Amino acid sequence: MPLIKIFTKSATNLPLSEIHAELIKIWNVPADVLKLLVVPVLDWAPDAKNETMYVDIRAKQKPERTDEYVKNAMHMVTILLEKHGHRPTVRVELYDQNLQHLTRTSLTPWWQMHEDSCKYRC
Repeated sequence: MPLIKIFTKSATNLPLSEIHAELIKIWNVPADVLKLLVVPVLDWAPDAKNETMYVDIRAKQKPERTDEYVKNAMHMVTILLEKHGHRPTVRVELYDQNLQHLTRTSLTPWWQMHEDSCKYRC
């Protein structure tokens, strides 16, 4: 799952549906697989490049995600955000899926999910 976090110096009015749709094409994944988060930050260390965004991408390592593929994807993400008036720095990290763990939150209270093993009732 590509997880794309866009850190911005201030609130932004990026068209997220459009950005999400383009990122799906760039990374060649289904819509429900790519997660996009925009995170305004309170402070930003000075930098020489005068960037307005920092894009942190974490994606599963796959045979088709070669060095050339990833560099091209980074370039395409940069161009996409430049079209919206930003100067991004893009970083990509590929991870080994064997080291990945995910937990989803349930709306069921824990004591109802584990009644058989719960010694104490609430």
